[in-house]
Amino acid sequence: MFEPQLIFKQDKLVAAIVEPKLFQAFLAWHQQQKVSSFADAFAELRQICAEENYILETPARCSDRPNCGSFSRSRNSSYGSCGFDTTINTSTGFATTR
Repeated sequence: MFEPQLIFKQDKLVAAIVEPKLFQAFLAWHQQQKVSSFADAFAELRQICAEENYILETPARCSDRPNCGSFSRSRNSSYGSCGFDTTINTSTGFATTR
């Protein structure tokens, strides 16, 4: 076992030479530290829905929001709720809004 060899460029650490086992341990640790994003979570959800042949339907969202009326009038000329029904196509992973 040897000590890591540090490589500097103008007093700035730019690289380190380490044993392969230490580097593998670092890669394993680094992978565990990754925080999944919302995009990752939605990709996983789309995959699960596709595997289970499940259609995810979401209800209209803003019927109880005070600013919903102005938004819905500008989008689809309906009053009282936004009137959006969203369906996820499990084969493509894309959402369609009606």
